Amino acid sequence: MAGLLSLTSPGWTWPGLVHGFLGRHGGVSDPPYSSLNFSASNGDDPDYAKENWRIFKHAAGVHGTTVVTMSQVHGDRVLVADESSGKNAGEGDAIVTATPAVLLGILTADCVPVLIVEPERRIAAAVHAGWKGTLSGVLPKTIGVMRERFGARPGDLYFAVGPSIGPCCYEVSSDIYDRLETQWGQECARAWRPGGKGKGFLDLREINILMIEREAVPQDRIARVGPCTACATRDFFSHRGEAGRTGRQLSYVGWLSR
Repeated sequence: MAGLLSLTSPGWTWPGLVHGFLGRHGGVSDPPYSSLNFSASNGDDPDYAKENWRIFKHAAGVHGTTVVTMSQVHGDRVLVADESSGKNAGEGDAIVTATPAVLLGILTADCVPVLIVEPERRIAAAVHAGWKGTLSGVLPKTIGVMRERFGARPGDLYFAVGPSIGPCCYEVSSDIYDRLETQWGQECARAWRPGGKGKGFLDLREINILMIEREAVPQDRIARVGPCTACATRDFFSHRGEAGRTGRQLSYVGWLSR
């Protein structure tokens, strides 16, 4: 994508599919939102955020296509979008569509973005998973909606788990890990490194991958894409890495045609 940093999932080359995890370069926003910030609710000039959306759509070749986002609240509500959804489908942290030419978008700056596709039925989903959403199971609930509403079997899905804060930088209270282990089992230990003074380091991506694996999804359908955002603030926004004053990057997915 000319002028923009956009990471894609290996092998996701089905005709009609568009997707990517964007970085922070190529936009018009000033520091600390420089430069491809997509959020107008974090202190950036709304006109700059609007222009950044225009830049993205032009670079991705999706002018005239609706990109549906959500009012993300760190919960587990899963929304379903179609051509009537408009630009914002409402309050939620995951969104699913089986409607062509409707792209799904989520905004992050450390939380885990997960993109999901089912190529046979042309279904797509985008999930925003911070620790609270991970605790409440927003990702397995999304898989459930894809199955119940559209008949997508978990083993037919492909997952891309995008750039987010890594265990190198994500120090949290041990209480957070204890709650995750109580909810999701001792296997979560593979995503936890104890530290000192009641804290440790958590790999949120790994816990979400664990949830995918529990759905009997083959390993070759699960991709971990991109770096730790807090380590890579030159290329990605990071709430923790930049002390809360930063922008939001876009992850998007959808099918342009049947």
